[in-house]
Parts: sequence; C-alpha cells; structure tokens
Amino acid sequence: MNSIKVSRYDSINDIKKEEWDFIVSENQILNSYGYLKAIEDAKINNNEVKYRYFLFYINNKLIANATVVIFDSSMPSSPENKRGLIEKLFPNLLKIKFIESGFPTAIGNAINIKDEKYLQEIIELFDKELIQLAKEEKTSLIIIRDITTYERKKFDFLFTRKYKIALNFPDTLLKVAHSSFADYLSDLNSKRRHEIKHHLKIFAEKNCTVEKIYYFSSYCEDLYKLWHNTYSKAKDYQREILTVDYFRNIANLLKEKAFILLCKKEGKPIGFTMFIENKNTLISTYCGLDYDYTKECHTYFVLFYKSIEETITQKKKYLELGVTNYNPKIEIGAIPEPVFIYGKSTNPFFNLFFVNLLKMINTSPSFNKRHIFNSRYYKRFDAKNKIFALIENKEFLISDISWEGIGLETDFPLKLNKKLDVRIFDEDHFGLEVKCKVLSVNKKDDSKWRIGLQQIKLNNEYLHSWNNIVSRFEINES
Repeated sequence: MNSIKVSRYDSINDIKKEEWDFIVSENQILNSYGYLKAIEDAKINNNEVKYRYFLFYINNKLIANATVVIFDSSMPSSPENKRGLIEKLFPNLLKIKFIESGFPTAIGNAINIKDEKYLQEIIELFDKELIQLAKEEKTSLIIIRDITTYERKKFDFLFTRKYKIALNFPDTLLKVAHSSFADYLSDLNSKRRHEIKHHLKIFAEKNCTVEKIYYFSSYCEDLYKLWHNTYSKAKDYQREILTVDYFRNIANLLKEKAFILLCKKEGKPIGFTMFIENKNTLISTYCGLDYDYTKECHTYFVLFYKSIEETITQKKKYLELGVTNYNPKIEIGAIPEPVFIYGKSTNPFFNLFFVNLLKMINTSPSFNKRHIFNSRYYKRFDAKNKIFALIENKEFLISDISWEGIGLETDFPLKLNKKLDVRIFDEDHFGLEVKCKVLSVNKKDDSKWRIGLQQIKLNNEYLHSWNNIVSRFEINES
C-alpha cells in the first residue's frame, strides 16, 4: 500500500509557487501562494508570528497542503468582554503559545485536500506533525480552526484523537439573489430602504465619492493610517497588527484578485474596504475610517452598500463580511455562519479544561433579530430539492419545512420520540445544526419512509440561519 509522505517548510519562500498552487482552486484564494506570501512577508504582529507549511504526497504526487501559524499570546479579545475575567483567573493563559492550523488574517479552513478519499489519513498524519511542532515550540496547545457545520462530518473523527470542539467567532455571509443594486433596494422593507437611500444622499451631498481601485500600492500609507484608526478604536476582537507592507503585498502579489473601495471627500481618503476575489465569493478583509468624517458622511455604512453593489455587479454568489460588528452586517441582509475550532492540549491535565476556556472566550454574541427584507426576496428560491439533512451520517433531501420542524423521506424507519442532532444545508453547503425529536413515522412504499421531525432546540448562533431558510419556503407556499 502506498503511504503518504509529508514535507514541512519554515517559509512559503522555500516552496515553489507552481507546486503549492497546483492543487489550489479558483475558490481558494486564501490558500494561494500569493496570499500566503503576502501575509508572511508583511511581518504582521511586530514580526512575532511564525509560519509552517506542509505538503503531502503520494507516489511523489502532491495531494494536500496546509498552513500553520505559531502565535504568542494569540487568544483574541471577546465580543462579550470576557477576556478580563480570563486574565484574572488565569493570568498566564493569554501569554501561552498556540499552534494553529488557520490563516492569521482571515477566516477559513487552511487544510486543502485535493482527493478526499485520503482525508482521514492526511489529517491523522497532520495531527502527528502538529504534536511534534508543539513539542519543538515548547507548548502543548493545538488548534485546527474555522471548520464549518457542513465540514464537521469530515472532521469529527478528531474526537478520537483527543480533540474537543468549540465555536469560533461566526463568519458573516450575504447570499446575493439580485440582478442589480436597485433590485436589492426594492427587496428591502420601506424603513430600511429609506435609511440606505438617506445615507447615500448625504454622502453625495458632502462631496464624497467612492472609487474602485486595483493595484492600489500607491495608497498603502493612507490605508494603513485609516486601518490603524479602526484598530485603535476596536472594543472587541483585536488580534492582527497589520503593517504598511501588508497592504502593499496584497496589491502587488494578488494583482487583479484584490482591490479597494476608497471613499474620498474632495479628494482626501476618508475610508476604505479591501477585497479579495474568490470565484464565487467576494471577501471583505479589512477596512479603515477617518473618524472626523464618519458620522457626518456615513462612510462606514456607505462602504457596506457599495460592497453589496460590487458583489452584484461581479455576479458573485456571496459577499463575505467576516467577524465582529455583526448587527450592522445583519441589517444589510448578512447571515452569521458558525465556524468551529477543534482544539487539544498534549498535556492530559490541561486538556481537561483547555477547550472549555475557548468556549468561555468565544461565546457567540447577541445578534439583532431585525427583519429587513420583503417576502419578494424569498420567492426567488425553489422550495424543492434545495436543502438536505444529515442524520446519522446519511444525507436526505428535505421535502418541507416549517417554523416547528422538517419533513423528509428516508430509506429506513426512525423510532418515535427519538432525539436527533440534525445538520441542515442548502445547495451551497451553508448550514445549521438543530436538535429534533421524531414526531411521526409513516411508510410510503416498500423502500421509503416519511419522517416528521420537530425542532426542540436551536442555539442562538443558528437562529438567523433557521429563520432565513424557513422564510424562503414558507412564503413560497403562501
């Protein structure tokens, strides 16, 4: 049997671009050689972040790669301000070194596997490498970051390797279902639509403009100053400390895959958002503001609106808005998507409570539950064969859905009143997790069973996802 071999590198500059990118698809820009080189060469966090890169081969053919960052004092601040409590209880915890599989400046799974039939074998080998790396770095803490609800079915076997699971800060995604920005506005309720038009009107009256700029290296000093303004005022998540070279490297190395929307007032830069383009997703990375003009010109909100307009113009399926400041993003239609951390300590005693501490710090914030869309937004979705459920590691199409539960067909009966953990996904693998009880079981024919599941528990982090999915189909039936 052919065994998988792994090579480890201390710098992306020690790897050939063509080799690393050989298995990187158009939808994996964050895993691309150019992006990783841009980050490493930028020397973020005062050059205290270290990197390791892993290449996995079978018969000398590359089948996977993975990125690891080594952070000192890498525990981020919490949206719920629990960091102070943790510091008081465990004053040295936030000074411990972490071995992380993840990207230092973005949300995303940093393990890229070309052929998933090797997934478990690769992850097991990767885990051994992480343990060895932790030993070399004189730490015991290992994290595999940013696994989505859908991806969990591939990674939950890590429990057998002494990992435990915790929520990371949610990502936020706006699924684009509009042909134009005017179409988006028409789908909003009247109050929200008026707010946006008012902000845009004031912005224009103040002699402000928005420019889309590729190859923006000449603006890097301005971008850094504006970003540093927002960093200095941040009250929740503060982890990455960027540099001027970060912006310069992104512009020069990603070329046409990166651009900025730059707000100017009478020619002076007063705000920006930087974007990276995946094939189907426009990723909003960092923003910056001149707070002397933000309130007067509504710069922050205008950047959101122009981000949506740009996503629609480019015909992308999603606008990814990242972590923090969740409620303003929800109020333009974005949905929080939970992502998970698998973590462990190689110290058996510390492993008893390490992930529980992560859970305390990464508590999901309270989300605004404001409804902003008219029903017309949902009528564009086909209610049939668009979502499915994962039950006991088997996938089933959902035939109907209501606020109280779901109906589906299975090829085996389920016991009445049995409680199940059900993962529900749409066609793009945007998912949620819900606890259900088997309410009804009816035999349809010799090979099919009609199952009714009642929703009995839904965690806060999935509330918006559930409301979004149910609303689509309820209105289609009306």
